[in-house]
Amino acid sequence: MTILRWSRGLVPLAATLLLWQVFGSDNSLYFPRPSAWWTALTRQWENGSLLRDTAATTGRFLLALAIATVIGALIGFAMAENRSVDRSLNPTFEFLRVLPAAVTVPIFVLMLGYTNQMAVTAIVFASMWPMILATRQAAADIPPLLRDVGATLQLTRARVIRKILLPSLFPAVFLALRVAGPITFVVTILVEMLTGISGTGSAMFLAQQSYQSAAVYGLICVVAVMALLVDAGAGALERLATAFGGARPRRRRPA
Repeated sequence: MTILRWSRGLVPLAATLLLWQVFGSDNSLYFPRPSAWWTALTRQWENGSLLRDTAATTGRFLLALAIATVIGALIGFAMAENRSVDRSLNPTFEFLRVLPAAVTVPIFVLMLGYTNQMAVTAIVFASMWPMILATRQAAADIPPLLRDVGATLQLTRARVIRKILLPSLFPAVFLALRVAGPITFVVTILVEMLTGISGTGSAMFLAQQSYQSAAVYGLICVVAVMALLVDAGAGALERLATAFGGARPRRRRPA
């Protein structure tokens, strides 16, 4: 059924591309036919640039998402567990998290230069807020009774965190990844376009500047496929969070 729904959703796109192919022209400066897109991508594949740029974007995205998850979860947990930390960080975070990613990129460029470390830092900064908010809320919502279990069993603070609190936060972390994943990918492409750091975003921007329209459309298709994979992975994490959280469908009582 899922494949059938996907197929139905692709019908308008397939019809548009077919009409474009039939009535379009390879010589068009702005709207080359889809077959020209494939030719441009094949050329990039043969010279190795497509694989290199895609690998750079994927590696940068995964690294930034992992760092944002760890940092965001730690900060969110610390804010929920310590009121002094929450009062100290909350006003600053409320200001920083609403800043557009494009605004913060020049600041990181000035501090770190046009390097991969700068790109990852800028992506992490823009992507960690969903994780901070979700972890902070989940930690604050842990029932006091569950916390008292550690005192009853005379567990140390470290064991309470490891055996009781952290497992309670895992569903929230997975659900936050559902939101942070697409955000991280979009910001990764944006940072590459703004800074020229090697990747799919910068390749697309350079092709646009040189009026290589077929290459631009082809790279847009590549980015779209990568985005679909990110969304599918985020959906899998959401299902994992639901299963980990113990959600089970209710059975109907017999009449």
